[in-house]
This record gives sequence, C-alpha cells and structure tokens, in this order.
Amino acid sequence: TTVNVRSPEGQPTGQGGTGTAGLQITFGGSAPAIGSLTVTPAASPLVAYLAGDSTVCDQPAAPYTGWGQYLPTHLRNGAVVANYGDSGESSGSFLSNSALFPRMKPLIKSRDLVFIQLGHNDKQTTATAFRDNLTRLVNGVRERGGVPVLMT
Repeated sequence: TTVNVRSPEGQPTGQGGTGTAGLQITFGGSAPAIGSLTVTPAASPLVAYLAGDSTVCDQPAAPYTGWGQYLPTHLRNGAVVANYGDSGESSGSFLSNSALFPRMKPLIKSRDLVFIQLGHNDKQTTATAFRDNLTRLVNGVRERGGVPVLMT
C-alpha cells in the first residue's frame, strides 16, 4: 500500500489539531497482530489531490468524516491521496489561504488528478465570482500538468 504523509496531518489549517508527526498506523479487529512491516519512500506515486470543504477533509474523529478519508482504501498500490480539504472553505478562501491551493499547486505533477469540490460555503459568493474562482483553480492545475476534475 502507498500512502501520502503530510505535515500537518489532518486539515491543512490545523483545525481539529495537527495530529502526530510522521506516519500513524492503526491495526483493528478483535485480535490485531502484525508479522512484519517495512516502510520505504515511494519513488514517484500518482497523486490524487483533493480540494474541498468539510465534506471532503480529514476530520479528527469518527464517525464525523469526509469522503476523502475513505478514498485511499480504493486505490491501487503506487497511487496516493493528498487531502487538502479543509472545513469551512469556499472557492475564494481555498485559493487565497496559503495552507491550501498555494501550498498544493507547486506539488502537482503531470497527470496528477485534482478533485475539486467547492460550493457549499459559496452561498454568499456571486455566480460570476464562483465561476472565476473555479476557472482559476482549473487553470492553476493545468499549468502544472495536472488533470482537474470538478465534482458536485
């Protein structure tokens, strides 16, 4: 399995706490056990970046979770999810907050997917401003060679 490790863990702005530095591995079930474990850096994984709000982000405690927390379990080895979703974000705040799109954009490589789900917190945003913000996000992803995917 390949995983993305970010700092801070959880939501990029530190909402809900920043977690513990490094990779956290949890074993569950009635009799958790492990025979061996090897951790090595992935050379060049295909990355699926997530840009969104509370419905997407890594929430601090179950059962309250964003869908982005479940996505990694559905990827093949060599592909990872980098969840930059953050509670309360609108299209405009996602673009302007230095912990969000400005931090994510330089990391995007050719063929990386960027799933963009914003709009819930854009209730006070005009249609023109919302469209302009989405256009800026899409163009920013394309500038890096990434593949933008708009989601609703």
